Amino acid sequence: MKAIKVSVIITPHEVLRDVYVLVDEVKGVIKGLYHSEPSGVRELEEYPEGIMIPGMIDLHIHGAYGRDVSEGEVEALEGIAMNLVKHGVTSFLPTIVTSPLPTIEKALKSVKEALRRGIKGAKILGVHLEGPYLNPERAGAQPLEYLREPNLVEFTKLYEASSGLFKRITIAPELKGSLEILREARKKGVLVSLGHSNATYKETVKAIDEGAILATHLFNGMRPFHHREPGMVGAFLERGDTYVEVIADLIHLHKATLRLVYYCKGCERIVLVTDSIAATGLPDGIYNLGTREVIVKGGVCRLRDGTLAGSTLTMDRALRNMVKEVGVPLRETVKMATYNPARLIGEGGIGEITVGSKADIVILDRSLRVVATYVEGVKLYQDK
Repeated sequence: MKAIKVSVIITPHEVLRDVYVLVDEVKGVIKGLYHSEPSGVRELEEYPEGIMIPGMIDLHIHGAYGRDVSEGEVEALEGIAMNLVKHGVTSFLPTIVTSPLPTIEKALKSVKEALRRGIKGAKILGVHLEGPYLNPERAGAQPLEYLREPNLVEFTKLYEASSGLFKRITIAPELKGSLEILREARKKGVLVSLGHSNATYKETVKAIDEGAILATHLFNGMRPFHHREPGMVGAFLERGDTYVEVIADLIHLHKATLRLVYYCKGCERIVLVTDSIAATGLPDGIYNLGTREVIVKGGVCRLRDGTLAGSTLTMDRALRNMVKEVGVPLRETVKMATYNPARLIGEGGIGEITVGSKADIVILDRSLRVVATYVEGVKLYQDK
């Protein structure tokens, strides 16, 4: 057994101090939490000033460090997974941007193969398909030429091609046929998220009532809020039974907007994501998001016409922004990056530090920068 001692643990349900975490490295789980050194410890790792949090979970990520999920290559997924641990991410949903159907099918196959091989790094939890059933009026960086009318038979074939790895889909609920896909997806246990949509408040509420409980990158890629037509933004901010996904890079959303979302939803119903692309972790330049060329300048990703196209955000920076710029308490911010996304997609045993949970652990320093990352008890990253 290995023990890890830190000064503070954010579980995130409570804050514990001066605790030893006993890890079973064979099973990859947490065996116990102790205020004195437990017996039978083979190895002790100490972080006297460390803050332990659960491994972070990114439910919306297109790429990082020069690789794109839509490449449909196992090596691309492993490159992403190995670099995510540097930023405290231990689990993620590879996200496929709107693409030709053969490209989507190839990307789905690559995820299956990556899981079969057991690639190193952050764990793949499944697949998020962002499109192709989206509204051209709110396409953002989604390629217009590959957007498709909702088709239940086509959706079912894509689901079957994933062999059950299809965990999430983003759709525009106002499109004809979207509600049929929504209902079928929910029957199959797929999380349905609403985004890239021009839906009215009424149309959004109907979709929420049908089981679409998450908004994809709130405020972005949707009808703007208006005091006489609150649209999708108003519906999700109002409904206490829904979650909202936010990109806390201070580019997609002003810090005052993030604060407003926090006041409306509280820490229990916000999920931090990156929506990151291949440029993440690399210098400014020209990169790809699926079939689209993206120009990155000053860390901001745009198409040539100026449209925002994903981000270069990392989860650790999102956490710091929420705490230091928005003013959300650390414990509550940790919940947005760990427990909330885990429960949203029905993943038990991750997203919290409790006895019996997976030993997916991140150590932060006092400035909230990642010092070390453990995936199922194995240290995969150590800050030099």
